[in-house]
Amino acid sequence: MIIKAETLSNPDLTPWAPTPTQIPENWMKLANKLAQQAKGSPHPYVLDVKYNSQRVGDQLRSWGLPWQVVMAGYLWEYDNEQIRYDNLDDVDCVINHITYANLYTRYIKDENLPPLLTPPYEDLGALLIAVAIYYQALQVLEEQSKDQPYTKTMQSNIGRVGRTLLNITKRLGMWHFKRDIEDLIEQLHSPVKFVEIKREYEGILEQDAIMLEDTRQLFTNSYFEATQRHITILCTECGVSGLKRRMQDERALAALEKPLLTCFDLTTFDIIVSTFQECYAVFGVLSQLGYIQDHVIDQIANPKSNGYSHLAFVLTLKPQATYTHSLKWPESYTRVCHIQIATHLMHAITWYGCLHPNYYLLHTKTPKKEKIEPLPLNQLWWTHLSRQEEGQL
Repeated sequence: MIIKAETLSNPDLTPWAPTPTQIPENWMKLANKLAQQAKGSPHPYVLDVKYNSQRVGDQLRSWGLPWQVVMAGYLWEYDNEQIRYDNLDDVDCVINHITYANLYTRYIKDENLPPLLTPPYEDLGALLIAVAIYYQALQVLEEQSKDQPYTKTMQSNIGRVGRTLLNITKRLGMWHFKRDIEDLIEQLHSPVKFVEIKREYEGILEQDAIMLEDTRQLFTNSYFEATQRHITILCTECGVSGLKRRMQDERALAALEKPLLTCFDLTTFDIIVSTFQECYAVFGVLSQLGYIQDHVIDQIANPKSNGYSHLAFVLTLKPQATYTHSLKWPESYTRVCHIQIATHLMHAITWYGCLHPNYYLLHTKTPKKEKIEPLPLNQLWWTHLSRQEEGQL
């Protein structure tokens, strides 16, 4: 999904991603032993797909969740007596996660949304186990489909589960994962059409890749020239489902006054800076390079409830303007750039949501009842938090 990022000497601007969970050795031995014993035995099914503990556990592990949650994913199909047999540390915690995961899987199956979308949760880890279980089942269905659509009944089940997973991941702020789910559901729904759109999608990204990189360098160099400070810029793609939405949005194409989409329409320039203050400084510098379409969306001052927090705007660049004449573009090319600016922490929570350790805790306990004293403005200006995060984390 991310095309390229500038290599910088400042590690504080390296995009955050979950660190895979370290599992206690004795617990992994238990998981391997039970998996060996279960060979040839019946396994539970989800969406008519046999449960694959390895895939589910590996998914949870890649999200960097507490090891007890990850082990509950690996051991979800086994009886409590089997899990307790070796009398390992934290066994009650692992079993509790499994108990709640069973509850959340039923809620997803029945499309019972209120308990799935109303934090704080009794057990966020268990909810994520249930999400991983259904996501892996959908992936297996896609692998088994051989590019053929499923029956209407199965399509209905896939659609219902897919909608529920999208609602959950949006509520939890897991935006990267949400895009993966979108494309997976689209592929299951219309496999042949998905391949066609994906081919077109990849072609569009390839055709203007050099101009995209030139623009990224323009933004990076312009900010450094103005401030002597570094920024990280990620070129984040919208995904195949994102292309489909743009192809269907005739009003957007008409507003752009052009018949074809370009790489710039499918990519967002995600800019990461060190402090709250620099978000506005970057906006000030980049706004001098072109002109801003419509309005600026300030979700730093007005963050969403799921932690989504950044400055967003659309910047139009003309190739022969004062600061853009060095761009290697044909003279007739005008490029419309979608830009989002955030601090390191804002960016992490915007894209990974509850997978960030600090934000994970906010979904698993009751909200603070005591009055939150805001930071003085001079301290807030130099921090990496948004106003919402400053009051919660």
